[in-house]
Amino acid sequence: MATAKRIPATDKLRQAFWELLEQRSYTDITVKDIIARARINRSAFYYHYADLKDLAIDAITAEHRDDEDGDLLISAIASGSAAAIANHLEKTITPAFLEHVHRQALVAGPHGTAELTKILRDRIAHIWLSSLGLSPNQLNAGQRMVLHFAIGGMVNSLEDIEQLIREGHEEYVQREVIKMIAYTLKTLRRRPAKPAAKTQTMVSRAVASTTNETGTAAAAKLTE
Repeated sequence: MATAKRIPATDKLRQAFWELLEQRSYTDITVKDIIARARINRSAFYYHYADLKDLAIDAITAEHRDDEDGDLLISAIASGSAAAIANHLEKTITPAFLEHVHRQALVAGPHGTAELTKILRDRIAHIWLSSLGLSPNQLNAGQRMVLHFAIGGMVNSLEDIEQLIREGHEEYVQREVIKMIAYTLKTLRRRPAKPAAKTQTMVSRAVASTTNETGTAAAAKLTE
């Protein structure tokens, strides 16, 4: 007689974390809630995790660790190969992918916290940089700005992305998200030009414009 496949304790605990985050705010979840939902005793929880935050980090990280198709798509975008991108796009919009997006949306949504959202952003940044063979300390301020801006915008849009996919607009989502990721990865490959001279010119123009407007207003007042 075939025996039932044993589910690892960590899988049960991560699943319990996502189920509870679906129902309530992270700040209202306790270790007691987790072990009750996972049907695991307290000692088993603390064998694997130091605390609830440790579990949360593992649950978020595991979402990307298990998303092999998503990681391959990022690598394809980084390569700039249209054929490679098209090949991996065929595999992305699946029930598992939708669940992946939904869980990320939970982290970045009302039930999440700023701390959880940062963990998610950092994980995405790690994946994007790894696709280029880069580490954070190799980026300059301009590149970090583009990276953080792109990831922050995407994370803040997760609920909209999920809704668009469920409404059948996956091609639109794929096109726009790929454009954003491709631009970001391209920027991370090169060093931006020094902006000092241009910034000074912009400041000078702004000052001149303000001075002209002030002077015009003053002249108009004198002629009243």
